[in-house]
Amino acid sequence: MRNLLLAILLTSLLTAGCIASVVDTPIPPTTVIIPTFTSDSATVPPTAPPEVTATETPTATPEPSPTTGPTAAATPTIPPTPDPNQNVGDALFTDNFTGEIGWLWTFKDDVAEFGVKDGQLNIVTFKQGGGWRYSLYFDAVHGDQQLAVSAHTNRCADADEYGVAYRGLTEPENTYNMYIFSLNCAGQARVLKLSGSDLVSLKDWQEYPAINKGANADNAITIWMFKDEFNFYVNDRYLFTLNDSTFAEGYYGFFVDGGASGDASFTFTNLLVKEVKTP
Repeated sequence: MRNLLLAILLTSLLTAGCIASVVDTPIPPTTVIIPTFTSDSATVPPTAPPEVTATETPTATPEPSPTTGPTAAATPTIPPTPDPNQNVGDALFTDNFTGEIGWLWTFKDDVAEFGVKDGQLNIVTFKQGGGWRYSLYFDAVHGDQQLAVSAHTNRCADADEYGVAYRGLTEPENTYNMYIFSLNCAGQARVLKLSGSDLVSLKDWQEYPAINKGANADNAITIWMFKDEFNFYVNDRYLFTLNDSTFAEGYYGFFVDGGASGDASFTFTNLLVKEVKTP
């Protein structure tokens, strides 16, 4: 019943144009400006070395010992890769997308459709340039957690996106707030923060070898969260870490923007959320 009410509420709001800025506004492309550095050294003539006469005998300078003295080279310290299973405990929430929990993730408009069938959450898009959509599950609220889900790309263009929403809130009423970890079919990843109608990039697009590209690709997504720290992994390989304390806890969801092709299709399977305990 709550699922049906949510679908009716979202449909009526979309018809009235009340949240057009939330669900209909395409994400603007990220522009990366690479600064150009100039050097004035070319205008300074080089200083010629002093000439050595035939009577001068150059004196060799002994090389410093690598193990003694103040000139010994320091060995750089490489920080360890964060462990995705650090302090991970019991399961908090799971969904095999069979409909057994009573939630079918159902949402449909002229841009996209979400729905559960045969153990999969299926998401398809219909409209080129239609913007982004998400479907949310309101009955599981957690903060410190490890979220894992498997994603598969059926059809997509390079700029089509799919991802996971986490720590979602609807406070004040009808205002949607959440973090979004998004991949695209070009093998890139980014993190967004939605605060009402404001969409902020916490991590811009960057390509990672761990992410499988194109259509018919499988990518296992893992997000480790504790307090304001988020570690992101794809296919069990660490990507990056972010810190943000805006949202301390919330519910889950799935995100899509198939506006590049207008005919994208994705599936998600085996959503599992475990607690991350205080060390």
